[in-house]
Amino acid sequence: MRNLALRPSLPVVRLAHDIAGYSVDFIGGLDSWLRRNFRYRDEFEEIVRTPEFMLLDMQHAGMLEGDCDDVATFAASVLHNAGIPARLVAVRTTPDPNFDHVFTEALLEGDTYFTRIDPTVSSETRVPEFERMEIWL
Repeated sequence: MRNLALRPSLPVVRLAHDIAGYSVDFIGGLDSWLRRNFRYRDEFEEIVRTPEFMLLDMQHAGMLEGDCDDVATFAASVLHNAGIPARLVAVRTTPDPNFDHVFTEALLEGDTYFTRIDPTVSSETRVPEFERMEIWL
């Protein structure tokens, strides 16, 4: 996921510039854009879709589609291509050995806290964290 998010991508850069133009609050603008343009799709086998594939697929489906790791990778790529520090966060919500949710966190210059970007749940949802693993971009 990290490697996919770090790849330079002209379509993702263009999207980042578009979002920046719409909102003074880039992270809030990205979160709003994803909530309007992302549809959760459960997967039977675990794959991670590239941000470029998601954008191409959006041209046909009208929406970005995927599960939490797809949209987390996508959001991390947009943030990285916009020059904003970000990290991917995988959490276990129970003592089960498998991590069961992934989201992105971003840090704007001057902020002392990370902002979560997770369009797979409502913005008020607090995902319980039994354990967390952070992967910095």
